[in-house]
Amino acid sequence: MRQKAYYPTSEIQTDLYTSGKEWQFENGTEYIGLYHKYDTGEVYTQPEWNTNTSRKLIKYSNQSESVKTYRSINTSIQTKFNSVYATYPLPTQQDRFNKSYIRYFIKKINDNNIIEIDKLQYDDWLSNKIDRNIYTAVTITWTISGEPADITTGNVTAPGIMTKNKTQLTTAEAVMPGISKKLSNLLEHYISSDVNIPPDINSK
Repeated sequence: MRQKAYYPTSEIQTDLYTSGKEWQFENGTEYIGLYHKYDTGEVYTQPEWNTNTSRKLIKYSNQSESVKTYRSINTSIQTKFNSVYATYPLPTQQDRFNKSYIRYFIKKINDNNIIEIDKLQYDDWLSNKIDRNIYTAVTITWTISGEPADITTGNVTAPGIMTKNKTQLTTAEAVMPGISKKLSNLLEHYISSDVNIPPDINSK
């Protein structure tokens, strides 16, 4: 259903044509053919509005076959397809001062490929802009400074970086199996405790 009952001709572009890779139906099927669009951003099939045959179009997204299959099977679930891309965020000066930082990881539910993402994408996943029916995500507090190994003094053992990171991975494995293999280097981004890292005065 269109947003408005009436549109003046000045707000409509009619007799447009797409040869593909431009528009698709809401179920993910690519559309090729005549269409028209409105200043509101709405796009419909047919060269001009037809109550009986015009169907809503959305921008084309090159979805994987697994996602298309998932949508066709689970028609009651409204899926979203914000792009997911791998990043490799490095610890900031403030992170180095704090001796740890948060890392974000995501994977498709039906795929074993785990990728590291940034906080922006993780927030999109939390808000379901990245479909949580398709993806699962997890955060890890990754320690980067301190003593690498455990130190035992009398009956007290202070966990080192490797133990802290291994504990984080053990917890994350319950949500995302395979994360321990991806982060097999428990001293990744390690900074010697001998290095004096000043706080970032520009951080908030």
